[in-house]
Parts: sequence; C-alpha cells; structure tokens
Amino acid sequence: MRNQLFLVALTAAALSAFGMFHIKYTVRDLEKRLAATERSISEEEKLMRTRKADLALLTRPQRLADNAAALGLKPAQGTRVVAADQIGYRSWVDLSSQTFAITLPAGGEGSLSIKPMTTFQLQGLDGP
Repeated sequence: MRNQLFLVALTAAALSAFGMFHIKYTVRDLEKRLAATERSISEEEKLMRTRKADLALLTRPQRLADNAAALGLKPAQGTRVVAADQIGYRSWVDLSSQTFAITLPAGGEGSLSIKPMTTFQLQGLDGP
C-alpha cells in the first residue's frame, strides 16, 4: 500500500513537473510573440508619426502658395461660377473631337467637324 502511494505521488510529481515545464515554455513563447507585436506596433506608430509630419510639411499653406505661384496658378474667382444648367453636355464636347467623312451631293468627299453648342457665357474673362 505504501509503495502504491509512493508511485501515485511520484507519478503526480512527474506529471506536475512536465505540466510546469510545458506551461513555462508556452508562456515564454507567448512573451516573445507579445514583445514582437509590441515592437511592430511601436514601429507602426513611429511610421505614422513620420507620415503625419510629412503630410504637415507638404500641406503647409506657404509651401502650397509658393508651388502655385511657381506653376502660374491663380486663385479661383467667383466670376467663373455658373449654374449647372448653363453648362453643355460632355457628349457635345466628345463629338467636337471627332471628324466625320462625308460624300457631297456633287460626288466630292469632305470631312465634317461638329462645333459643340455652348449654352453659357462667362462675363468679364480675358480672351475671345
């Protein structure tokens, strides 16, 4: 009886030792994964801060104004605003870029270009 109790205690101790060994290395692996994840998060946060700083630098009003001036851009003016129903259709503009071959009643050949209809006039603009 005493030997059986000793064997049960020894088996329980061996199983406990194996369980602790397994748990210890599982926890160690999980800690490594956690450290890697935290490192990855830290790198992504650093990258995000860098990108925010880059965006802030690139969208500075003075920089944008300098670039616009260098490109010859000018601010939009309210005189160029028209109602939506005054603007022609895109299909009219597309037709104007095409040339059609035609046969004249006298038998000659020619080409036909369509001028898009404009339905609005912008007042106060330079040009024709």
